[in-house]
Formats: sequence, C-alpha cells, structure tokens
Amino acid sequence: RNGFISKLEFVAAMQQTPEVSEFVLGTADCRLVMENPSCFDDVDAAFEAIAAGKKRICFADFERHFRIARDAPIEKPLTNRSSRRVFIIGPGFGLQQNPEQGRLIETAGFQVRYCVNIPNPDQPNFAVSHHLGTVAAEINWFQPNLIAAASKGGAYLVALWQMGCWHGPSLLLNAHPSCKQLPPGVPVVLAHGANDDVW
Repeated sequence: RNGFISKLEFVAAMQQTPEVSEFVLGTADCRLVMENPSCFDDVDAAFEAIAAGKKRICFADFERHFRIARDAPIEKPLTNRSSRRVFIIGPGFGLQQNPEQGRLIETAGFQVRYCVNIPNPDQPNFAVSHHLGTVAAEINWFQPNLIAAASKGGAYLVALWQMGCWHGPSLLLNAHPSCKQLPPGVPVVLAHGANDDVW
C-alpha cells in the first residue's frame, strides 16, 4: 500500500515467491521461514539491511541496497588519500586498548568513520542480525571505499557479506571464528597476528 511494505509483508513475499527469496538470499526455499529460526533470522536481517533502520521499505530502498551491494566499484588506489573513506567497525578494533591502530589510518590521511553505537558481539546467543540495520544505515550514509573490522567486530563484517550488504573492498584483522570462508569476488585483505589474545 502506497508503495511501501512492512517486515511482515516482506517475510510473506519471501515465503510465497521463490524468485524473490532467490534474488535476496540466494535460496529459492523460504517456505518454512516461520518454522525455521535460522531462515527467519536471515530474512529478518535482509529486511533490516534494506530498511536501514526504517519500519517500512519501498522500491527505492530495495534498489539502493542492491545497487550499493552488487555494484560497489573496485577502485584503483589514488595518491590523494583524503578522498578515500574508511568505515571502521568499532567493537574489536581496540579503540580503547589499542587506539594507535585506528590513529594510524587517520594520520595516513584517510577520512575515517567509526561505527561505535553497536554492541560487542562476543556474547552468548548474540544475534548480529538484530543490529545489522544500524551498521547498514551508517554505511549508506558514509559511502565508504573500504570497511575495516578486527577480532570480535569481524562478526559484523561477515554478516554484511552474507546478507549482501557489502561487496566492496574489506580489511579483516585477526579474523572472527564466524569467518569460515572469504566471499567470492570481494577484494579482501586478511591479516592475522599473534598479538590478539581473543582469537
């Protein structure tokens, strides 16, 4: 109605129309979404990523989400770093314990935005999908050239890949255990050292 759909209507479309679920999640079988908690979480996270914090979505939201996710350009490095935007997922990046890590990126001349208004995902039964909309909204606003995550925060980056929210250049430091494989076609720099006392 009025060109907007609610989360409930989105879930129904995913459940009833294999073409929609195939496009959004890469699977044509969401018929049991209401009985399968894992499937429901995936559908819920997809809606939150597309809605970017709103309660209803329209075609423009859908189009923007998939245009950003699927057409994120792989750009050649420029010598002018001040035109490059780096989005840093705050949890796990050591903003308090190792502030020099983020400061190095700032002093290198990049525009930096820290996503800090999200909880630490290193908690029992933590559902990253419930907070993905917040991250996606900040990404849509900042329009980064690269997303960086470290340690615990890697859980957010992995979820962004899995839900199709980000297919652009990525930096992952000390990979979170949820990262079982790297997404195909996505430029990823992975660095893992012995100084991370968590992973």
